[in-house]
Amino acid sequence: MRISIMSDNNTDGLDNFGESQPPVSGGFMKFYGLYWKKEYVYVGKKLLPGLPTGWIGGGRFKSDFDKNKFWINFWDQKGVYILYDDQLSPVYAGQAGLTRKGRNANESGGTLGTRLSNHIEGKYRNGWSHFSWFGFLDSEDVKSLRKKMKNSELEKRNNPKWDFLESSTSERTLNLLLDSFEAILIEAFTPRFNARGGNLKDAVYVNQFESVPS
Repeated sequence: MRISIMSDNNTDGLDNFGESQPPVSGGFMKFYGLYWKKEYVYVGKKLLPGLPTGWIGGGRFKSDFDKNKFWINFWDQKGVYILYDDQLSPVYAGQAGLTRKGRNANESGGTLGTRLSNHIEGKYRNGWSHFSWFGFLDSEDVKSLRKKMKNSELEKRNNPKWDFLESSTSERTLNLLLDSFEAILIEAFTPRFNARGGNLKDAVYVNQFESVPS
């Protein structure tokens, strides 16, 4: 599910200052999902299945198209996420993957799946029903599956190895960070004056897999 923004022809000159221009890229963002349903987070199986758009070929699918052969498990992704209530109003923003300094310096930060499972079981578990997520990790395993998803092994789709593959200079890093968080704010909170130009360049939009994976 995606929320569209009403266009406003009276921008009071905002275009002259560039405020209505969308981000030029997804920055560090590699995959993202919008307004996923809490009920399809499989805590016991550590599964957060999604269907990356553009990875299952073009044209129309036959009636017997089997989506079970195309999902990828995003449980171990790291990045940021937003929780929403039943009216899709944001109620919480959090991160998954940050390694803390000090006493917990040797602990690797939690993954997207573990953070969501904590919320599902936490004291505010009845206060949210949907979430959006923005993942900064890529995977050579997933890249190798892209053109042969139909014949891929379940194990490879269920347990991809996610890594932070970006290496860049300080100026490029800053640009990517700024693009990343501008894009996240626009997609997660849909401000009225921000232009939306479809899926973000270089970031793969992921549809939620809304059934028990097999």
